[in-house]
Amino acid sequence: MNARQLRLLNAVRTYGGQWTTARARALYTVTDPGASQRGTARRDLALLHRAGHLALVDTPNNKHYIPTWKDMP
Repeated sequence: MNARQLRLLNAVRTYGGQWTTARARALYTVTDPGASQRGTARRDLALLHRAGHLALVDTPNNKHYIPTWKDMP
């Protein structure tokens, strides 16, 4: 994981809740202004999902990720 992805993981652990591409992009506009592309946010969320840090909730018109139990405080 790179530094940007670790910051995203830290935010997920700190704030919890639903994480969408838009929410990740909003975080990146503050922490990583050069990385606020939609594709970057999608890839980073998918990477955290594959690593077991996020669970995918794929409902119609509402795809988002939530923290897994291993990342809950």
